[in-house]
Parts: sequence; C-alpha cells; structure tokens
Amino acid sequence: MSEQNEAFEAFVRARSAALLRTAYLLTGDEFDPPRALPAEAPPISAPFRLPAQAVICRCNTVTKRQLVAAWQAGARDVDAMATATRATTGCGGCRDAVTGIREWLASTDPTSDAHSLDLAVAALS
Repeated sequence: MSEQNEAFEAFVRARSAALLRTAYLLTGDEFDPPRALPAEAPPISAPFRLPAQAVICRCNTVTKRQLVAAWQAGARDVDAMATATRATTGCGGCRDAVTGIREWLASTDPTSDAHSLDLAVAALS
C-alpha cells in the first residue's frame, strides 16, 4: 500500500471517528452506521425484518428508521413521507420500497385508517 493510500485511510478513519463522536454527543445514542440495501434490491416483502438502520433511499441516505419516524409524525402517504425524509426524490428507484414500508406501517398501526378498515372487513367475514 502506498504512503498516500495509508494517509488517506488514516484520514477517513479519523474523520469517521469524529462523526461518530458528534452523533453520540448530539443524540446520546451509540451510532449504528446505515447499511444500504443491495443495488438491485427485491421488493420488500417483509419490512419488519429490515433493521432500523437499513438504507432504503441511497440517493438521500434515508433509513427505515427515518421513514417510520415520518409515519409517526403524521406522514401517511408516500408523497408526505418523501417530503419529510427526501426518500424517492433522487432517482426514484426506492419508491416501491418506500411504498412497501408505508403499506406495512398502515397495516400495523392501530390508528391508521387502513388498519381500521382491515379490522372491519375481518369482523364482517
């Protein structure tokens, strides 16, 4: 490894450590770095299995945790979630994944209209 490469890697390690310390000071939480989904990620069939730190939108580094927080703050459709998090506003390749997470949240949130409708239909069956 060249001396330049070693110097660059040392810089990156030091910068990463500084960012982790800053994140800890700001939030009080240990920082778990986001993990991106594979480039050709299949549709999310079970969003509850994704870790909270999974990156759903690579363009804007939006995690599942941020999408859930947007939902909890009142963003109930994909466009509102996009406004709150910027997910889907880059290349748009994550729109299906964001839609899948939104549908999962709607089906599991007892305050959601979709969840209430599902329960009403089940009660009639």
